[in-house]
Amino acid sequence: MTTGAPEPEIGAWRPPRISVLEAGGPDPAILVRLREVPALSAAFSDELDRLGYQTVLPASILEPLRRDDVVVGRALTLRYLPMRTVSGPSRLAHKTAAQEARPGDVLVVSAPSRPTVSVLGGIAARALVAAGVVAAVVDGAVRDLDEIDASGLMLWSSGRTPITGRGRLDAIEINGPLDLAGIAVEPGDVVVADRSGIAFVPAERFDELAARILGA
Repeated sequence: MTTGAPEPEIGAWRPPRISVLEAGGPDPAILVRLREVPALSAAFSDELDRLGYQTVLPASILEPLRRDDVVVGRALTLRYLPMRTVSGPSRLAHKTAAQEARPGDVLVVSAPSRPTVSVLGGIAARALVAAGVVAAVVDGAVRDLDEIDASGLMLWSSGRTPITGRGRLDAIEINGPLDLAGIAVEPGDVVVADRSGIAFVPAERFDELAARILGA
């Protein structure tokens, strides 16, 4: 008879490093107004250039699932590395990340070292939406695109695949800094994404830049 602790539920692995974001975040009323601004990511890109920040990615690197989606929300980060062995429990952590989310958050995932395996699929999308997460930005591959689409989760990613990440990816950290396709992303950054690309706005500069863009 096999003994020992049961394996964790898929997606419920607890990485060794989990940080809690401070309370607060962007004013929801401001976010509603910003989502009506044409070419929103370009507007923030110009403002970030003016301040010397290099924290914008084009949609040719991280492609939107739907052309007309626009999101503005706080970054909740998740970092993966390749599994060191071919055995052991699943170390996917989307459900654990969802437990750290607040309504309106955007899950930002770094898994560039395994571009052919999925970090997020239909089951994960439904769990994230249930937790109030409105979008995911993934430097890595995703699968179950029809299910993700049906869930309502907005998505930007670098690849598509049918291959599961279960047994292939190891969640290392939730709410730590990321190297995302060559730019530095901090947990709590404000993610501004549309069909042109994604801007990661430092939280301490967001109100200032939003006011400039809105002409307030």
